[in-house]
Amino acid sequence: MAEKRKQPFFYVTWLKNYLIGDHLCRWSIWHRIYHQYEEAKSDFNRVQWSMEHATLRNEIQKQLIAEGYHVTPELKIRIAGQVAELRGRLDLVAIREDRNLIIEVKTGKPKEVDKIQLMLYIWALPKTYSKFRGASFDGLIVYKTHQIEISALDVDEIFVKNFKQFTADILSSEPDRKYPTPEECKFCTIGNCDERMDTFEVEEKSDYEPDFF
Repeated sequence: MAEKRKQPFFYVTWLKNYLIGDHLCRWSIWHRIYHQYEEAKSDFNRVQWSMEHATLRNEIQKQLIAEGYHVTPELKIRIAGQVAELRGRLDLVAIREDRNLIIEVKTGKPKEVDKIQLMLYIWALPKTYSKFRGASFDGLIVYKTHQIEISALDVDEIFVKNFKQFTADILSSEPDRKYPTPEECKFCTIGNCDERMDTFEVEEKSDYEPDFF
């Protein structure tokens, strides 16, 4: 049974799919923010992922040091608001006299939400640590096969406005309705949801015969 958290919190990784509309069930993120809960069973191999992720991160860290950067791995984000605390963990932060970088390492397939995650880190890091206050950070997403750069200028007023609006909405004291879909429910960590949808039968071919196309 779910219990209310004494200190509500949410992670950057919880937000990213909602900000671009990939996730629709706002009840899910609201529940995770405000409640401790039993996690759903998953076949995700966390040990294998951790090893692959650490290997790639260490490789990139060595490259950055060779390029003259001072590199800090696994830097945490914690910003305490009036209602909840925003949290995150940056794979690598690289500082050099001519450039500051936040690096996000990804071992899976490239996704648009990866950019959103890194943009949120670019916004949050200078607000977490006083030594970075006022500093500008570019971003770098590192995949196994290629890299994508994100400019600090991409984190503009429109992006921040949308982020703030969604966060304010989701932190409402009243939960949004559940919106279960097989795609979302498959990766949802909440195990005690009574509307979880594991499958959804769709006919491969409709028997409807339109007369206009």
